[in-house]
Amino acid sequence: MSYFPDWIYTQLDQWNEIALVDEGLCIARKMVLAGLWCIQINPSDRPPIDIVLEMLEGSHEGIEIPPKPFFPPSTVEPLSELRSSSADTIKDTASLTSNSM
Repeated sequence: MSYFPDWIYTQLDQWNEIALVDEGLCIARKMVLAGLWCIQINPSDRPPIDIVLEMLEGSHEGIEIPPKPFFPPSTVEPLSELRSSSADTIKDTASLTSNSM
């Protein structure tokens, strides 16, 4: 399983060519780029809301592709593993609570 923004970054090159023709994809590309800027790991790399609005209201051509965040493979857990570990934590907490009564 891959991290969703990784997939988006790989799609951006293909969207560059298509967005020049399709206005709907132009709007989608602006939204994706603004979103990628807003999820930057370092908060100081995220744009303030007035800049985000300028990105969304202006041309998609003026929006730079944000730097791709680096996540070591061990730090990103698949959603299924997160769900099972959360369920285990809830079960453990419930058993501790019932044993202490």
